[in-house]
Amino acid sequence: MQTTVFNAGIAAGSLTGGLVLDSAGATALPWATLPLAVAALVIVAAARRHAFPLRRPAL
Repeated sequence: MQTTVFNAGIAAGSLTGGLVLDSAGATALPWATLPLAVAALVIVAAARRHAFPLRRPAL
């Protein structure tokens, strides 16, 4: 299932990039990826404290 979702994501990204490139040109590609990059940075910043807690839990 993970492989299928990964392949679907690759296909969706390729299709979206192709549509943006075809309709708006190469100069629109960075602007199309900007919201995705901002969303990824927000998720990483929010999840950082859960992935790397300041204190170890007591055993």
